[in-house]
Amino acid sequence: MSNTLVTITGNLTGDPELREYDNARKTVIRVASTASVRDRTTGDFRNGSTSFYNVSCWNALGENVLKSMQKGDPVVVTGRLEISAYQAQDGSPRQSAEINASNVGHDLKFGTTSFERPARPEQAAA
Repeated sequence: MSNTLVTITGNLTGDPELREYDNARKTVIRVASTASVRDRTTGDFRNGSTSFYNVSCWNALGENVLKSMQKGDPVVVTGRLEISAYQAQDGSPRQSAEINASNVGHDLKFGTTSFERPARPEQAAA
């Protein structure tokens, strides 16, 4: 089975949410990505349809996302795309797109940010 690697840009629809499991921590974000479409008659650009993606950020990546991002932030996400089929409450078939992130960062086309490395455990204790 091949992996489908994707990169998306968009905005966070809510604050990151931490979920804890026995052996791991996962931070979940939801990203809205709106296509920019060029109008053939005027040549102007306008917003097209919006796609929503659930993004899973595991362990250290997730902790950094949790500390660094908030609702409305413009982001760039790279990771493995997974499409899941499910049945809605009304019985209709639905699909959900989730990205298992390998990289997440602010989209610097829309602003600035500063970078801070987290302290290593032995440095924090000293």
